[in-house]
Amino acid sequence: KATVSSIAMDTAGNRFCTGSVDYSVKFWDFGSMNANLTSFTSMEPFGSFPIRSIEFSPTGGKILFAGGSNSARMYDRDGREKATVSSIAMDTAGNRFCTGSVDYSVKFWDFGSMNANLTSFTSMEPFGSFPIRSIEFSPTGGKILFAGGSNSARMYDRDGRE
Repeated sequence: KATVSSIAMDTAGNRFCTGSVDYSVKFWDFGSMNANLTSFTSMEPFGSFPIRSIEFSPTGGKILFAGGSNSARMYDRDGREKATVSSIAMDTAGNRFCTGSVDYSVKFWDFGSMNANLTSFTSMEPFGSFPIRSIEFSPTGGKILFAGGSNSARMYDRDGRE
């Protein structure tokens, strides 16, 4: 049994995840838990790196993991991977966030319109076939800066328009 380094519970209080220094993330469900106290699934999302942080989305449908590999990964509440995220940023109001990925995509998310399908409201590839390295919202939340491509940056509005 390894030391738990992070824990997070969904907003409904039905499920939680634990991350450990032994590189594992375990998914737990109070409704199906028995006296053996076993998780319903587990994984090692970062290979041989410990889990540093876990966070559920406000709706409880998505979970972000941060690990020792200096990256983040997004999964749904059943443990299915949604994206290998290289950067993430949230607007100042906490209503929207953007994820940048090694698959070259930037996705725009709105917590208010998320559903069980975990779909973003828009997606783009601002640098073509280059991964996204960093994302940052402006202090007002109206503009978003992306770094990636061949050492370049681009600015978009909060709805994904350049």
